[in-house]
Amino acid sequence: MGMMLTQEESFVDRETWLRLSKRYSSEPVSATEDLQRLRHNKAQMWYSVAGVPNRYRSLETLRDARRFLPKPDATISSFLSVWEPWYTKVQAHGLAHAGGFYFWGEHNTGKTTLAVLTMLSACDFVEGLGDPFFLHAATYVSKRRGQTDDSVSRVWEARAYKSAIFVLDDVGSESDSDYAREQMTTLLEARAGSVYPSIFTGNISPEKLGAVLGGRLAVRLLRYNTSVRI
Repeated sequence: MGMMLTQEESFVDRETWLRLSKRYSSEPVSATEDLQRLRHNKAQMWYSVAGVPNRYRSLETLRDARRFLPKPDATISSFLSVWEPWYTKVQAHGLAHAGGFYFWGEHNTGKTTLAVLTMLSACDFVEGLGDPFFLHAATYVSKRRGQTDDSVSRVWEARAYKSAIFVLDDVGSESDSDYAREQMTTLLEARAGSVYPSIFTGNISPEKLGAVLGGRLAVRLLRYNTSVRI
């Protein structure tokens, strides 16, 4: 495809991806092999559009996730118990007001892996809606701190507000400072006005989120999203 996009550099819109990639087709397909190829290429398109880091772009099914999960059987079982009713609701009523998730637990348990797969599953319903968007919390704060103007962060805030499904990865990793809290408050407030689901990941238990984000934001995050320990 000839392009390499990272969280720190750029995102690509759907039209640009379609123009640069010859591997995606919107034509109807019937053969199993063609269907699998189409699914793969659509996944890669959504990952590019959302800005998902390259290391997660091989994820397309829970089978792919197994190699990233320390305890795959138990983790997948716990995940499916909340994901399946959520996805059934989305299938019936669409993404608006579907609610989202807060995946939390210790380091390297697979939280981001499951967040990315949940985002991908929702992408079946984003045609005509705002693009999916993946953002790492500490990257956002770091990018804002290093800017001489706030053009990039304003674009990110707008995308966070408009996206049909938004993943904010590693909440709390942005450092415990007044500046970081201010930036995260701005970002989360922008998203709070959306009717579409958000997916948050973090190492902080729901009971301790208030100490990091502030009580008001923590309450709003937990009220509209199901907390799942991973």
